[in-house]
Amino acid sequence: MLKRDKQIRGVFCLFSRSIIALTLVWFLAASAMALADDINLPIYMDTSYSFEERAADLVSRMTPGEKQSQLGNGMEAIPRLGIRGYNLWSEGLHGVMAEGATSFPSSFAVGASWDPALLKMEASAISDEARGFAALKGKGLTYWSPVVEPARDPRWGRNAESYSEDPFMAAEMAGGFIMGMKGQDPKYLKTVPTAKHYVANNSEFNRHDGSSDMDERDLREYYAYPYKYLSESVDLTGVMSSYNRVNGVPASANLYLIDSLLRKTWGFDGYVTGDCGAVQDMYLHHQYAATGQEATALGMKAGVDCDCGTVYNTYALDAIDAGLMTGDDLDRALVNVFTVRMRTGEFDPAGDVAYSGITPDVIESPEHAALALEVAEKTPVLLENREVPGQ
Repeated sequence: MLKRDKQIRGVFCLFSRSIIALTLVWFLAASAMALADDINLPIYMDTSYSFEERAADLVSRMTPGEKQSQLGNGMEAIPRLGIRGYNLWSEGLHGVMAEGATSFPSSFAVGASWDPALLKMEASAISDEARGFAALKGKGLTYWSPVVEPARDPRWGRNAESYSEDPFMAAEMAGGFIMGMKGQDPKYLKTVPTAKHYVANNSEFNRHDGSSDMDERDLREYYAYPYKYLSESVDLTGVMSSYNRVNGVPASANLYLIDSLLRKTWGFDGYVTGDCGAVQDMYLHHQYAATGQEATALGMKAGVDCDCGTVYNTYALDAIDAGLMTGDDLDRALVNVFTVRMRTGEFDPAGDVAYSGITPDVIESPEHAALALEVAEKTPVLLENREVPGQ
């Protein structure tokens, strides 16, 4: 009996050691496979790198033709790299521009509330609905709002899009909107707000071919002040360059405005898009450039990263071949654009992105309707007639 027990214990010990050995082999094999996966994982998919590093890696993997296809507001899908088709153009100034979205009061009305915190709440609701539409229809998360131009002249015709005639007031209100659109997550953006129109495009009748002429003080203290404030104070993510010329040079080809002031002086590090048709205006209306190739080179070298239109994604490679710009100019522009797309979590696991859980049921929700009413109730300004003593 004792001998049999020893035999049984021996067999059991041998079996246990075999199980332990197999488990160890499996663990080592799994670890090796995981390590191999990590080694083979491209940088643009590796969340341990910065968004800028990942964007640079992604752009480096594109062919020249693929790069050119990403330069307009309509960006083509590149399935081999996991890039989906994307439209940079969405609007959300007083609600997502889509059927069924909650509509809030106009910007000029909200400006009369003198309440940036209220506007931040509104923009937070708008960005929630933007995420809802993204989940429902695949809508992009880059929004070409807010309008931060001060409404200096009542003849402009688009004053309702601005918050105020005062640049400080316009900047403060726009700051609330931008913070609400960006969200509060320390890593990911809920949406990408884009301030417009840079700069001094407050004239409607000659919007595409006029020149806004001013001295340096007027430019910096009035027209450009909101962009300075937003770049330095709320980490502005996007800027739209305008149609007009500024002191004779098209805003979308203006190296001084975009590179020297916006980026190097005020520290803006987001992406810049041209207004829709602004690059085309350089040769079609301003006669500042002779061809699409020249306009592409002027815009891209000035710092306009993408073209709302088809000029860039038609002529970029031709401009490089003609020696008007370099491949580095093109790559720098694409890195800026894809960095902001990366920041929305588009290329990351949904479980890592706090805003990926927002569902379409937020669209025109009762809570958002109640907020729209609250905003509306805080916008009227009542004037009181008072007798002036001695009159």
